[in-house]
Amino acid sequence: MKEVRDKLACTVAVDFDGVIHNWAGAYEPPNDPPIPGAIEALKKLVDDGRRVIIFTARCSCLDQDHPTISNQTIEIKHWLSRNGAEKGTHYHDVVGCKPVAAVYVDDRAIRFSDWDSALGQISDFII
Repeated sequence: MKEVRDKLACTVAVDFDGVIHNWAGAYEPPNDPPIPGAIEALKKLVDDGRRVIIFTARCSCLDQDHPTISNQTIEIKHWLSRNGAEKGTHYHDVVGCKPVAAVYVDDRAIRFSDWDSALGQISDFII
């Protein structure tokens, strides 16, 4: 149990689209450039001893016209490699769901403290 807690305590979950990949809004194979500083930040997290898990919501949008979950994560891994990010040096895994982590880096998140604040933030976020 302690090993699981230790692993969780150092895990940083990072969203792919909009945080690492400069997402243009379509769930096509990723071809847009990295967000400035993203690749270097991933490496710093790993160098600092963090376990970096890249996650994506692409897999939740699948239908008959979209690739399978494994294809989505494989395409992301290829994109990462093409842009200088390597497994073990910049990240530890790419997953198609929200992983268990100590902290999440996501461009579409709000920080929860209470429901009144959350509802206000949601109203501000969704115009």
